[in-house]
Amino acid sequence: MSAMTVRSAFSDCATAAARTATVQSSPGHFLADGVNIRSGPGLGYTILGQGYNGETFTAHCAVANAEGHWYHLTTHRGNVTGYADQNYLFNDGGLLGNC
Repeated sequence: MSAMTVRSAFSDCATAAARTATVQSSPGHFLADGVNIRSGPGLGYTILGQGYNGETFTAHCAVANAEGHWYHLTTHRGNVTGYADQNYLFNDGGLLGNC
């Protein structure tokens, strides 16, 4: 096998792994009552709504910053889109990409 073939095969595997490493969106549900959904990924952002234990959402991407780990999501009840602290959420799907 030539060096070019090996490089090409490795590149194809790496590309496939990158494609399967993250998902575009993922279903999930809230683990507590009154989880704040904010306009940005941090406690200083405006509260747009709240999620309640067992309610479902679609997570779009993830953010990690000095204030914690956040999902950018849209609730299925009320159709509120914003950021919520991952400590109060359960991701039912795959690993999300970064926002």
